[in-house]
Order: sequence, then structure tokens, then C-alpha cells
Amino acid sequence: MFITKWTFGNIDFDDARSLRELLADSQGIAHENEFDWFDTIAAHLMVLHEGALASVARMYPDGDYTRIDKLFCKDEYKQYGYYELMLRLLLFKAQTLAGGYIVCTVPEGEQGLYQQFGFVASGEKIKRGNTEFIEYRVPKDGVRWFSMCKEEHK
Repeated sequence: MFITKWTFGNIDFDDARSLRELLADSQGIAHENEFDWFDTIAAHLMVLHEGALASVARMYPDGDYTRIDKLFCKDEYKQYGYYELMLRLLLFKAQTLAGGYIVCTVPEGEQGLYQQFGFVASGEKIKRGNTEFIEYRVPKDGVRWFSMCKEEHK
């Protein structure tokens, strides 16, 4: 069984911080470089699997768009699909917020899932730690909702 947990800004941020430190470690990023000003205004989403922290992501306003980044799922929970679940929840919420686009900073090699939702590459590669990232974006009304049955719904 799983539950989702939302926190905002630095309020009750310890759980998100602990998972984000694991994310930083996996990407070769120093902990002091993992956290930034956006954490103070972001919505942080976590999934707990039978009470244990399994995954984390954040979402925040950034100019004329909503940015989703810092998605991470512990290896032992990847089989449950929590990464995709979090992305679906964040996209659903992002469609209700101001701005015309949803933007994600995606580690190279993980873009397939984002492309299924309609994201297209919009920026150059950026290297942080030992990981290269590419910015992807989709218009808020252009998100493609798909099911495992491969039916698409807009």
C-alpha cells in the first residue's frame, strides 16, 4: 500500500530532503549544490510505500511556466511505478496553475516517459555532477494522457 504526501516550501521538508540527498548522491552532486532557493517556494511530492519513503519530486512556478524537477525513486521501489505516478500527479496539478507551459529538467536517458506525455526537447544539455540533463516542455493543454493499454486521451 502507498500514500502520497505533499509539503510546501521548507515546512516539513526533512523527508523530502533525505530523498533528495540520495538523488544528489546518485547524480554525483554535492549536497550543498542540490538545494536552492526554489525549494522554499516549491510543492514537494513524496510517495510512501508501507510507511517508508520511496520517491520524491518538486514543482514550482518559474516565469511563464510551471517547472517539475528532482524526480527520484529509490531502486527498491521502482518496480511499483511510483516515478510515473508522481509525474502524472504533478502534471495533473500543473495543468491547473498559471503559465502556458510545463517544463521538466530530465536526466539524459530518461526522456522516454516524458515524451509519452507529449514533452519535446527545448534546451541544450546541462551537466551537473556526473549527469547530463535536457530541458523538455509541453503546453499545459498539450499533455497526452495515456494508459498502459496505449490509448491516448487529451
